[in-house]
Amino acid sequence: MYDSIYISLEEASLLEKISYHNILMRIQRKPEKYNIKKEPSLQGGKDRTLIAVSSLSEKAQALYKKKLKLEEPKDNINIEEWYINIDINWYKANYNKNFKEALERFNIVERLFNEDRLKPKILAEELNVTERNARRVIDKYLNALQIIEQKQDWDTDFSYLKVLALAKKVKVTESFYILTEEMKAFLENGYYEKDFLLNNNPLTNLYDDFVKWCEDKGIEQIPHYNTIRRYIQHIKEQDGSGATVLASKGTRAWKNSHMMKRFRDTKALKVLEIVQGDVHTFDCWVSVKRANGSLEAIRPCLVAWIDMRSRALVGWVITECPDAQIMKQSLIHTIYPKANKELPYGVPKYLLIDNGKEYTAKTLTGRARTERVCFDEDAKGFYRSIGIKDDIRSLPYQPWSKAQVERYFSTVEMKFGKRMKSYTGTLTGSKTSGKVQRDIKKMLEKGQLLTIEDFAEKFENWVVTEFHNKKHRGLIRQGEQTTEPITVFNNADKYVQAPPPLQYAISLLMKGETRVVTNTGVRRTIKGKEVWYTNPELTKYQAKRVEFKYHTEDITKIFVYDENGKFICEAISYELLHISPKLSEDALIEHIKDQKRQQQQTNETIKNRRKTYEERQLDIEEAGKKLVAPTISDEELKTVAFVNDNRFKEDTKVKQKELKISHKDIKESSKEIAEDYLQRLGAEVFDRIS
Repeated sequence: MYDSIYISLEEASLLEKISYHNILMRIQRKPEKYNIKKEPSLQGGKDRTLIAVSSLSEKAQALYKKKLKLEEPKDNINIEEWYINIDINWYKANYNKNFKEALERFNIVERLFNEDRLKPKILAEELNVTERNARRVIDKYLNALQIIEQKQDWDTDFSYLKVLALAKKVKVTESFYILTEEMKAFLENGYYEKDFLLNNNPLTNLYDDFVKWCEDKGIEQIPHYNTIRRYIQHIKEQDGSGATVLASKGTRAWKNSHMMKRFRDTKALKVLEIVQGDVHTFDCWVSVKRANGSLEAIRPCLVAWIDMRSRALVGWVITECPDAQIMKQSLIHTIYPKANKELPYGVPKYLLIDNGKEYTAKTLTGRARTERVCFDEDAKGFYRSIGIKDDIRSLPYQPWSKAQVERYFSTVEMKFGKRMKSYTGTLTGSKTSGKVQRDIKKMLEKGQLLTIEDFAEKFENWVVTEFHNKKHRGLIRQGEQTTEPITVFNNADKYVQAPPPLQYAISLLMKGETRVVTNTGVRRTIKGKEVWYTNPELTKYQAKRVEFKYHTEDITKIFVYDENGKFICEAISYELLHISPKLSEDALIEHIKDQKRQQQQTNETIKNRRKTYEERQLDIEEAGKKLVAPTISDEELKTVAFVNDNRFKEDTKVKQKELKISHKDIKESSKEIAEDYLQRLGAEVFDRIS
């Protein structure tokens, strides 16, 4: 029975209740009576002598049997324990505390077992428990040994079962035998009903409906609430949290939080090959000065262009409310060098943008906003005019396609925005705790808000000193040798495209419209006011459609072109010249508003004398949008792109013919136009323009 079980001579002497020397002498006198074997010692040195239990006396064998609590082996033994089919990794992940306690208990039991000291009294002292509990631990351990022995023919190590045998028992599966299939279907339908989840209904409401349903069905034995709660928890664990989000909040929320996404390998790109653009509204406040001298608190907007390979901020502007015209200005500040030599620049190959109207205006893309792609080579637009090959649009409501720029905005708020005294918390935050209570109106009155110009200066300094020169975790994951954005931008392979002359780029900022020429000239409508532009050359084009362009900073004149893009003339509005020799569109709008306001105030004075002064001031509106951008460098570009634009060529020829001045004077004249225009944008320009 015990022929295959060997024990040490020390343990055998304890079972026989004789000394170690006596049992050794017995073996030497009658070696044929004892079944012994040798095995190497774990500590090295002399081999260890083991004796079979079957060679001992019957009394010693009975003591050994009592010690191990073993019965005679049976052919059809069926051992069932809760931990037999448990995955050890699953138990560690879900019941880590229980597993650590079981491991400590196992180390003590295993040590005592190897030392032949596994006795209830000794174990009770080691574990600091009663002898009764210690005896139960020994029984569990010995039972696990028996289970491992039954599984020893398999090519798997089941030694971990000894640890699980000493662990706290957990309920692995829920049978829910009291719930019929019809009950389960009712509970699942009720829980996954959209309004139930969307309104954050408690499970007690579902249980109330379940009780009513059972009463209508005539069911006498209604399951308890705890059973329903455990069943709902069971199906939530089976289905995952994504099912609840999809059922309650819809596909868009599920895609954002739970849809599987792949890691994008941006290291395969060149620097400036793809630049991502987006707009972010800061969570802090600044002050802007209006045309009438009053101050107003606003949340500034950041128009940012992020290089996808290096994560460097290639260009940006800080403005009040971005539109297509401001997008043009932000790209001009992206492709040309800045006065601050540490700021990167360059012409991108592709732009990755969303479907916002400020990015997809026809003047920018050369195609209708509803067209995501265009195969017409003649469709140019502002992007292609300045050297950008094409724009790529991300799909609506999928911000992960522009992950780099979205992640950058998060960094901006965390590392820059939260350092502002006027920070009021996230604009779109769902938690009340995410808001910061500030009296912005009072801060504005006390002059505690930064001006938008000072704010932009601080932001530029933060970009240069902090963001561009600190290690970027995205670049670390990407496996870049250097992980600072500006270092990657300067050293990695770069897409190179020469920008057009700055004079041409500025001319692209002019707005354009199409009109039919009448006998009184070309008509424009500005805020409901009709303005006529005339020139004798237009008499040849009566009843024909022409195109014209104009600077928003000087609308007293327009530049008229025929349908083929040939320059016709420069038309003048003599009505506007009576107001000012040089008038901006914003100034005219303000002038028209003043006239209407004067008439309205007079009528209100006559009709109702009870109107308060504050109510009369509500019609005062802003004079124009503020915009602050990095200063363009005075460095002369070595190379510029060749401009294949008939209008630009015609403008140059007309100016040469009319003014009859040298090429040098033309450059000086162009310089004055550019300086005057950019100074109105709040930027300093360089002294030499190529």
